[in-house]
Amino acid sequence: MPDKSLIVDPLIKQVRDALNSIFAGSNKQKSILVALSGGPDSTALLLAMKHLAREFKLKIFACHINHNLRGKDSLDDEKFAYNLCKKLNIDFVVKKLSKSKTHVSEEYLRDKRYQILKSICQKFKCEYLATGHTLDDQIETLLFRMFRGTSPVGLIAMEPFRQLDKTLILMRPMLSVERNTVHKFLSSKSIQARLDKSNLDLAYARNYIRHAVIPAIELRFPGFNKRIDQLRNLLADNEILLASYVNEKSNELLLDDSDENHWLRSVFNKFDQALKRKIISKALQLRDIEMSFLRVEEIIDLVNGKNSGAISLNKSWDIRVNKKEIIWLVKQNKSRLHKSFKQKLKVPGITLIPGLNVSVKIIVFDNNAKKLKFPLPNSMEALVDLSLCKKPIVLRLRQAADVIKPFGMETLVKLKKYLHTHKSKDALFLEDIIIVMADQNEIIWVPGVGLSEKTRVDKRPTHKISIEKY
Repeated sequence: MPDKSLIVDPLIKQVRDALNSIFAGSNKQKSILVALSGGPDSTALLLAMKHLAREFKLKIFACHINHNLRGKDSLDDEKFAYNLCKKLNIDFVVKKLSKSKTHVSEEYLRDKRYQILKSICQKFKCEYLATGHTLDDQIETLLFRMFRGTSPVGLIAMEPFRQLDKTLILMRPMLSVERNTVHKFLSSKSIQARLDKSNLDLAYARNYIRHAVIPAIELRFPGFNKRIDQLRNLLADNEILLASYVNEKSNELLLDDSDENHWLRSVFNKFDQALKRKIISKALQLRDIEMSFLRVEEIIDLVNGKNSGAISLNKSWDIRVNKKEIIWLVKQNKSRLHKSFKQKLKVPGITLIPGLNVSVKIIVFDNNAKKLKFPLPNSMEALVDLSLCKKPIVLRLRQAADVIKPFGMETLVKLKKYLHTHKSKDALFLEDIIIVMADQNEIIWVPGVGLSEKTRVDKRPTHKISIEKY
């Protein structure tokens, strides 16, 4: 009979293999935050990581997020997580979310969790965030994306390791572990993990796939999950093969080599449909935007002119097109924008700001130049001479010390006094603060209010400035 002390539990072995793939040969201590819901998967992960901590020189922290959605059950989950960490001598932190009066989506809760977990990693200086996703979760994710519509990249589903930002890697060491292996492992440890009853609610798409779809498939095609995972691995290998070609073509799109958010529309339009789809899929993946076939096609239609304006991709990204460019636009936090908003303008060029499209064009004259019509002072357009302005020119919030040389005057006055004598109801506001255009010395335009004498056109304007809200 074999010595039980020499028998390695299958779950421990698979987690060890996953850690070896990234930590092999490293003698440096690693700080890892484990996302601990109290459910079977995350509980098994924490136990496995604790078991392997000395072998891989791991400093382990755990975080439990109480969503406050299930009353006493939520509180009991929190207590279980706390007691487990106390028993294992693991540093533990809990974050409680405010009770929501309305139904919140799975995607919202997921985004909220990752936002909190990333902040905790920063607090504890963790280089890794570990989650308890299993092979069953992998299959559910693949089926969910397939039923909803996705690209081949989307069918790769979850990766065992993924860079979340410059200092943090997301790791899923149990992606090759089946859920029944998790339950056997916990049983061998005499640990009864928490069960979230909301995971039985078939109103949620993933729950329906887990409890209705997969059992029906498994009944007809036993062991299908391993064959699905083989397909996923083949797709992943194909993606690696294609990656260098797609990267090469993606680089051809860049308007500026250092700026991955501005693409040349004319170059994109020359690519065939398959390459367009691959490049869009890669761009979505790099920006952590959920992929689907419909989303990729929607973006291609936008570039082809079938849709107009912009598409909101998620809470962090928009995409817009103009005649020359395809622009991936980062949404900024409104409160942060309110306090520190200052944007250098492209002169000439188009500058995209959340909610605003600012265009500065050089005016080229022909025989009809004398027919130029100057916009009214309260317009969001202006014909100006920028030859006396000290660049760079910026769009920013009004400041207490701001001065302007009002149109028709020779002296500088405080902007506050100028606004007292000029109607500002048509001005641009960010919450309660007026937005102004300035060079490095003074205000040159208060959009919707009036221009500075510094921009006066004596002979012919040099530029046309226009601001469009969206």
